[in-house]
Amino acid sequence: GFMIFQFSMGFYIAARGKNGFRESILKLIRLPVLYMFAVGIACNLLNIQFGASIETITEGGKGAYSLLGMMMIGMALASLRWDALDYAFLTCTFFAKFVVWPMLIFGLIWLDRSLWQIFDETIYDIMMLMAFVPLAANIVAFATELKTHPDKAALAVFLSTLFALFYIPVMVALFVVD
Repeated sequence: GFMIFQFSMGFYIAARGKNGFRESILKLIRLPVLYMFAVGIACNLLNIQFGASIETITEGGKGAYSLLGMMMIGMALASLRWDALDYAFLTCTFFAKFVVWPMLIFGLIWLDRSLWQIFDETIYDIMMLMAFVPLAANIVAFATELKTHPDKAALAVFLSTLFALFYIPVMVALFVVD
């Protein structure tokens, strides 16, 4: 669900920061990941099985995806002007990611525990852990595609990853059930 949101509404919101409604929608529908998602759903619904050779290729693709993401962050950081740091952007981003987002997840868990009772404790732990992770590297790809300060996005991803080295263990110790 998170990835669906990130590559649909998340990308649209990012695009709206610089473009009008129509242009943002056009940029959104040009994202290849949306088409691959549809192909994946169709293959799943049609119960299409792929051989071991395809699985080997996709496993290698996961590693390449991570490597390319880290390269994008490194290239964007290389072009960062350290004398022009945007402290307001970083503060807002960190507050949203490490305070607001976990509070929303805690609220959702509270609602489920008290009203809906759809999920169990294992799912709650997974939801909380996912709420504590740093910013996704995809943000840099979005900023690069939309030409909206990929250097600032890369710095935010980098700093949130450093922060998460300490934040995640503390939050897990406080909130995740043993």
